[in-house]
Amino acid sequence: MSLNNFRNWHFSRWIVLLAGLFFSGQAIYFLDAVPALLGLFLLYQSITGKGCLVYGSCIANMETEEIQNKDDRKLKNIEYSTIEEN
Repeated sequence: MSLNNFRNWHFSRWIVLLAGLFFSGQAIYFLDAVPALLGLFLLYQSITGKGCLVYGSCIANMETEEIQNKDDRKLKNIEYSTIEEN
């Protein structure tokens, strides 16, 4: 585990960590798999800093934005004709 995992801890990241610990504890207490999966998922997100939940926003990478810009240019150059009813 790198030291980057322990940087940029803010309020929402602590909430996700506490929720993950809570659901993991409930899973152990009740011997249930569903809260265990949810707890492990939340713990993974909070410890590693992955996912949109931890950072508060999802930022698309530049490749995705370039593809979107190319698609937008194609959409602006669409030729069409109108059909009128008599």
